[in-house]
Amino acid sequence: MLAEFYKTLDSPEELGANILIPDHGPALYLSERGALFCYMGIISREGNGTSVDGWPYYLRGKLAEKSKKLIKGFYRLQAGCILMTNFLDHEFYSKTKFKRVKNYIVSLPVASSCDYGIVRRINSEHSSYFEENEAMSRACFGLTYGELKQAVEIYARRLGVFNEYIQYPRITRSMKKR
Repeated sequence: MLAEFYKTLDSPEELGANILIPDHGPALYLSERGALFCYMGIISREGNGTSVDGWPYYLRGKLAEKSKKLIKGFYRLQAGCILMTNFLDHEFYSKTKFKRVKNYIVSLPVASSCDYGIVRRINSEHSSYFEENEAMSRACFGLTYGELKQAVEIYARRLGVFNEYIQYPRITRSMKKR
């Protein structure tokens, strides 16, 4: 499914070996085979050790392979797991073609909403709204928020704890940075 989406992207095609650390994160890249790479942050060798939702200014525009003295790896979301991996210029991915997925946002749970997913902002003449790309959401998070909500509701009904006034599932994340 994502391999077909790759063909529709208007981003330039690049070999993994030539892709530089972007200016900001999260960064979404799609391989020609349909594998989604969602980089959320970096693990550095100095200071507090992590940088989530981006990376330090001194790494922007550089090859990750040439920055090994400064970083241990990258945080990547894949199938609902947070992985510590290498960047696209690593030898495993260096010969693969990628396109940067632009105009899409990684939406994470916040205090007022438990929704998550990979969404695109759609602007109309008088308003704007977000539309989820379910295939990309599944590739990153393992399942969409709607699918998780449906599964949790089935369990809640079966266990006799379902209530129309309580939002299921209640997903939170810490906003505290260490």
